[in-house]
Amino acid sequence: MKRQRGIALITAILVVSIASIAATAVLLSAHGAVRRSANLFESEAAWWYAQGLESWGISILQRDAQETEIDALNEVWAQPVEALPVDQGLVRGSITDLQGRYNVNNLISNDAEAWRLIFQRLLGCLEGVDAFASEGLAQAITDWLDADDQQTFPGGAEDLTYMNLQPPYRAANQPITSITELQAVQSMSAEIYAALRPHITALPVAQGPTLINLNTASLPVLCALSQDGLSPALQTFEEERLELPLENLEQVNERKLFSADFEPQHATVSSQYFLINGEAFIGTGRVSLYSVVARQTGQPPIILVHRLDTD
Repeated sequence: MKRQRGIALITAILVVSIASIAATAVLLSAHGAVRRSANLFESEAAWWYAQGLESWGISILQRDAQETEIDALNEVWAQPVEALPVDQGLVRGSITDLQGRYNVNNLISNDAEAWRLIFQRLLGCLEGVDAFASEGLAQAITDWLDADDQQTFPGGAEDLTYMNLQPPYRAANQPITSITELQAVQSMSAEIYAALRPHITALPVAQGPTLINLNTASLPVLCALSQDGLSPALQTFEEERLELPLENLEQVNERKLFSADFEPQHATVSSQYFLINGEAFIGTGRVSLYSVVARQTGQPPIILVHRLDTD
């Protein structure tokens, strides 16, 4: 009898233990499902907030085109939105004038030779970049972009060069849509790419090269527009343009910004292409949406490219 009671007690303890383990597993599974559902909800909410910031940017650019004929860093579109609180998180956004950068696709546009010289000068205006490598790199990027398979000298590279690498790959042989592609180009080191990245972009050139907006261009890009490089007048202009942007290209000569070799056909004071960046942080969800937008006269801006987490 005692033995039977002992077996019954042990059996009862085992049943209770198994039931406890099962209950714990069910609770953990339910908690995990709730957490997964919450993460999905927060990520989805962050995505919609980021898209809302994109729509905000498009409306700002459209209104700006209706109100002014120039684009400068003292305008509403150029003022970033920092850490705006929303339900369960925050959002932030910014608009960047892509014509304040050098368009690498200009290397295969009409007037390509002049744009190649500007690119070489841009490399010379960057700190830590070997100016002697500038011509070879310009030729290598040109070969990467152009439609033919004829290697240029010095420094060019076509499929024959890239197919001998491990792993092998081919040149794009067309305009690029992302400057990240340049990391695959011969002679493009990590150091040169890092130095170049803030000052270059990849924009369409079907209608001709994109011009550089003097009111928004970075200092190295301004430096590249003249053989004299960075003059004191140009440095002063870069500091003062927040208050006194150029209203037209005639003022370039009035302010004596460049030397006599400056070619005004490469410059402008208004822009067509912009980058809208919208970031949303909702709970554990985070979305960073980059949108390249083209603004056309008399028409709503159109989105050319969407990217997540990189411009």
